[in-house]
Amino acid sequence: MKLKKHHHRLIAFFILLVGLFIGVYIIRSFLGTKPNGYVLPQFETGKTIFPRGGETLKKGETYVLEWQGGPKGDIAIFLQNQAMEKDGVSVSLVDRVYGLNNTGSYNYTIPDDIPSGSYRFQIGNINSPYFNIK
Repeated sequence: MKLKKHHHRLIAFFILLVGLFIGVYIIRSFLGTKPNGYVLPQFETGKTIFPRGGETLKKGETYVLEWQGGPKGDIAIFLQNQAMEKDGVSVSLVDRVYGLNNTGSYNYTIPDDIPSGSYRFQIGNINSPYFNIK
C-alpha cells in the first residue's frame, strides 16, 4: 500500500515539529532554564589572589587565602596534594574546612602533620595554582 503525497508531507511536518521541540528543550537546558521553569544552578568563576602559585608556605604558619568570585553563599576549602592525584585521588584527606561564607578571604593555618610537597587549594569551585609546603 502506497502512501499518498499528502501523507508524506504530514509525516515530514510531524518529524520537523518533534525535532523543533527537542531542539528548544536542549537549548533551554544548556542555557540554564528547563521548559518547566526549573533553573539550573549557575557556577560563577573566579580566581585566587593568594596563593598565586610557586610560593613556599611553611607548616604551622597562618596565611590569608584571598580570592575573587566563586559561588555565592557557603563554600568549602580543600587542601589538595598533587602527589595523590597520580593515584586517582584529587582531594587530600589532610584538611577540609566546610561552611565558610564566601567573603573572599580566610585565615588558613598549614597543618604541621602533612608531608612536604606540591599543593593547591580548592576554594569553592576555584582551584589555586600549585605552591610548595615545607
